[in-house]
Amino acid sequence: MAKKNFQRVHGDLASLQKLLQQVATKNDSPSWLKLFAFAPTALRLPAKTKSERTSTLATAVKKNLDLFDRDIEIPPLQSAKTKRKRSTDEDIARRVGEKIDDGSVSGAMRIVMSTDSVADITSDTLKELRAKHPEFAPPPVSVLNADTHVAPPVTAADVFAAIRSFPRGSAAGPDGLRPQHLIDIVGGKMDDHSGQFCESLAAVLNVVLEGKVPADIRPAFFGGKLLALRKKDGGLRPIAVGMTLRRVIAKIVCSKVAERAVAVLSPGQVGFNVRGGAEAIVHGTRQFINENPEITKAIVKVDFRNAFNTVSREVVLDAVKSHFPEYFAFFQSAYGHHSSLFIGEHVMSSESGVQQGDPLGPLLFCLALQAVILTLNTELNAWYLDDGTLGGLPESVQENLARVIEGARRIGLEINVTKCKLYVSGGSETAQQKAVDDFLVQHPGVRVMSSSSLTLLGAPVLDAAIAPLFAEKAQSLATVCERMQLLPRHHALFLLRHCLGAPKIVYMLRCSNAWKYSEQLYKIDESCVPASNSCATSEPITMTIPAGVRRASRLAEVVLAYVARRN
Repeated sequence: MAKKNFQRVHGDLASLQKLLQQVATKNDSPSWLKLFAFAPTALRLPAKTKSERTSTLATAVKKNLDLFDRDIEIPPLQSAKTKRKRSTDEDIARRVGEKIDDGSVSGAMRIVMSTDSVADITSDTLKELRAKHPEFAPPPVSVLNADTHVAPPVTAADVFAAIRSFPRGSAAGPDGLRPQHLIDIVGGKMDDHSGQFCESLAAVLNVVLEGKVPADIRPAFFGGKLLALRKKDGGLRPIAVGMTLRRVIAKIVCSKVAERAVAVLSPGQVGFNVRGGAEAIVHGTRQFINENPEITKAIVKVDFRNAFNTVSREVVLDAVKSHFPEYFAFFQSAYGHHSSLFIGEHVMSSESGVQQGDPLGPLLFCLALQAVILTLNTELNAWYLDDGTLGGLPESVQENLARVIEGARRIGLEINVTKCKLYVSGGSETAQQKAVDDFLVQHPGVRVMSSSSLTLLGAPVLDAAIAPLFAEKAQSLATVCERMQLLPRHHALFLLRHCLGAPKIVYMLRCSNAWKYSEQLYKIDESCVPASNSCATSEPITMTIPAGVRRASRLAEVVLAYVARRN
């Protein structure tokens, strides 16, 4: 809903700002519950009946507000009922269309390229989800001197910047308030209208920042709407979508502590707020392998089981107390108590870990894991969130992996040995085989990689792995292009013009010597041609076709020209 529509409806913003002011001043449960009910009541879309189709959106909102102001029954917090089955061609087309309508190009491409599907809410799914969210007692209550550790108050400018940072198409939490609602309210620049709203919202967020959310409201406010995605390998990936207001304050706190956090986590952890961190790990690992080839060296990729959902909240809060004590009250109110996860008509308890979907989740996980990283002394010790890469002499890597296993137990984590991978290089073949055999005796179940299968964070490490990985990407793009032909042609052309998954290809180009493999790059070009021809020639369309759409961009020439310029 555009900002002008909000302004046209008499009393809409006045009603919302009044609710925010009541929460900030009274800070009682009825005020919070009334705020939670605003979006599903006042911003509800009109039903698609014949009588409703003639009314404007502004009229529908005004009617909803009139009902809302008359002490209506507050609807319960829960996520929408999931009627969608596993991803079908029609379902993909519909979801892509919704993302494009929201202006979310990246969201639309994620759906087209994803091999995951939305899991049906069955008894088996719920059982798997509960196993992913184990039961734990709340961490001990801890109190810091409020006079010594005071967080800077949230300002209207902070609120405006946080709202504007949400990507288009961001989902709503269990209360139904979407980030786009707030974006439409504040508009593109701070003026009197948006400034007043941001001031009212800042007053509420300062209550949250001080850890003063009522105890009976915390489980819902710091909970989320739970989505269950079925992965390609059959596993389940739970994603929690928190309330928009909770995500706004999390974004603000994240921006305040980002630079200090990087200083705390560097140099081993580059998964939080480090531009090009993944690329640095890939290039650093390649350099480590290529140096001193006469020496036998081992590299281990470390993998944890269900890491974000099981890391100890007590360890997390202790780390926050040590490094960011001024925000401890906020973090303790968020993770010092159990919270509620809503999936359909079911409610689950979140009692451990940090939520995947919380803007602060990656930072909190990294802070907890840092205690383990600091105990390691391998020559190569690089981490991107929970993906670790250890490298050095085989004996040193064995010893340090044992330290990771022991340290992980202390912070609530468990190594997934069957997904850990070993690569040995340098020295004689006999020395390499001995290093592998000795390693597997100490750590049975670890998988051994070859030069052609050695990848890190989705990128090839050695030249031998470039061709197989690019062939895989070309096949993936071919599958994507087949899916594109299922979309309405305007939608498909829109995506072809704007990205077609280009960031993933560009990432691989930055991480590897792809210029040596022009044949593979041409195959990627060729895999895009059917989709572009389908969009451009099958039926008349009203959009202007840019020069690069009828003939797919020549990726090989682009890469070779770039290399030539650098040389």
